[in-house]
Amino acid sequence: MTNNDSIFGVPPEGLDRLVSRVLGDIEQEKEFQPTVPLDTWTERPGGQIGNYRLVSILGEGGMGVVYCAQQEAPIKRQVALKVIKPGMDTKHVIARFEAERQALALLDHPNIARVYHAGTTQGGRPYFVMELVGGVSIMEYCDRHKLSIRGRLDLFLQVCDAVQHAHQKGIMHEWH
Repeated sequence: MTNNDSIFGVPPEGLDRLVSRVLGDIEQEKEFQPTVPLDTWTERPGGQIGNYRLVSILGEGGMGVVYCAQQEAPIKRQVALKVIKPGMDTKHVIARFEAERQALALLDHPNIARVYHAGTTQGGRPYFVMELVGGVSIMEYCDRHKLSIRGRLDLFLQVCDAVQHAHQKGIMHEWH
């Protein structure tokens, strides 16, 4: 095993992203580089989707973009809003996205962000709105709090519990 490997079979940065969910971490990209040119997007920071004003881009996955958004009504709060990227709105991708948002809506665990709302943009692309949870990476948290190996393992057990809950609901995550 090299210094870059993890005993859990995933690269350390992948494990860090998984474990950080227990602490409520949403890792914002320092320099967001979209795979689709921003000028083709109908949704941009400053824009609106339903009752949600888009504030900033938190990240981008294979099929969607996640925004930090401000819910304006009926409750004012910051949320995370995920919408399918322009050009990715094929029947197959929409079906996968719909399945993802349905599966996430069924999760009820203290260490998994909750889904608040789902809908469709004016352009017909589905989106869903989740609890926005801020924080630091799991490694930074452990270092800041000078957690012992036992403390780190206790924290990791919480992550395993959340992952097991998701797996019991049929949700699997791919490592990239």
